[in-house]
Amino acid sequence: MSHQKKVFLTDKVMRKFTVFIIFSCLTLFSFSQKTSIFIEDKVYTGYVIQNFLNYDSFPKLSPAFINEFKVGHKTLGKKSWHQYYNYPEVGVSFLYGGLGNKRQFGNTFAIVPNISFNIKTYDKSSLKMSFGWGISHFNKPYDSIDNPHNILIGSKLTHSAYIVLQYQKYLGRNFYFDLAGAYLHSSNGHYQVPNGGMNLATLSVGVKKYFSPNNKFIEQNRPEKRAKSDIYLNLGYGIHEFAGTMRPVGTPKYDVYTLTLLYGKNYSYIGKYFIGFSGKYYKAFKYYIKKDSLYDKNIDLNSTIITFILGNEFQFGNFSIFVHGGLNIYTPFVRNFVYSDIYKYNINNILELFISTKLGMRYYLLNPQTSNFNIYTSWAIKANFGNADFTELSLGFVF
Repeated sequence: MSHQKKVFLTDKVMRKFTVFIIFSCLTLFSFSQKTSIFIEDKVYTGYVIQNFLNYDSFPKLSPAFINEFKVGHKTLGKKSWHQYYNYPEVGVSFLYGGLGNKRQFGNTFAIVPNISFNIKTYDKSSLKMSFGWGISHFNKPYDSIDNPHNILIGSKLTHSAYIVLQYQKYLGRNFYFDLAGAYLHSSNGHYQVPNGGMNLATLSVGVKKYFSPNNKFIEQNRPEKRAKSDIYLNLGYGIHEFAGTMRPVGTPKYDVYTLTLLYGKNYSYIGKYFIGFSGKYYKAFKYYIKKDSLYDKNIDLNSTIITFILGNEFQFGNFSIFVHGGLNIYTPFVRNFVYSDIYKYNINNILELFISTKLGMRYYLLNPQTSNFNIYTSWAIKANFGNADFTELSLGFVF
């Protein structure tokens, strides 16, 4: 397959990820039939963090300015999970702005589903923590000819995530004043390098308006955790470049196929732990094995990585966020030809060889607390310790 076709397939997959995010946005508003709807607008200002201090040509920066418009609702107890999380707010944010260097970093637009939890409530104010994960578009990504100094963002489409600590003060007439500090991150999951990742440390001010603030909370008896254990079978697919974080650029993109088998057990109504194994088959490994005649036999087997996994999941009805931490127990190609003498490398390289991590979102077709069989889709970033490896889109079955 030609490089041009690979790029087309990559863009096609990223469009599927975009559809998945939009679908997730829509499902957020189906969690509760009784809602307390709000809109919020705030302006962030801060600086892009210079990840690579030894990079001489890092672009000069002015303050970044990003506007966030959010539509959401306060959960009121219609679903059992609302009470477990102390009636959080669920929303979808649309962010747009400049990044402090119009020529080399340009502008970004993002769609970010998010959830906000009350940390402390006072008489007419509150302290909240918000988490969001979605997708961003950049109009000035890296280009080897026209924009070679943007080493942070190598593609137009990326993952986008933020964490916000927010103080909210009541002003009257259902208006609130917001003051917040936030950390924003964007990365393409290593499907195209350079992929240093864009990080912003910001402060923000804004206002929030509630349109139906008098809805009362619905209090129900909290159900017990689900006693039945589950078996998860997950089939995944991803695309990445077989390159370092920064270079070489312009290398081909390769497919990655994953098969994961997990045992899951609820430890609470909203939490589940996992233990199991995952196999990952890398087309890039196979290409280099055959090109350089590295193995005489078992080429496909030597193109795989097998990982022992421990994981955790937090459920929000049919939607969930999960994290996996793993130990690579079978890595023949990487061990023998990427880190052939790991003890000459620093501790980070050793950790990248052995430690596997994954952060993702799932959407279950049926209620995971009441269904003995289920089907789900998931979207996740797989990393080697802290360095992104590939973005995975998968289909799973629960037995």
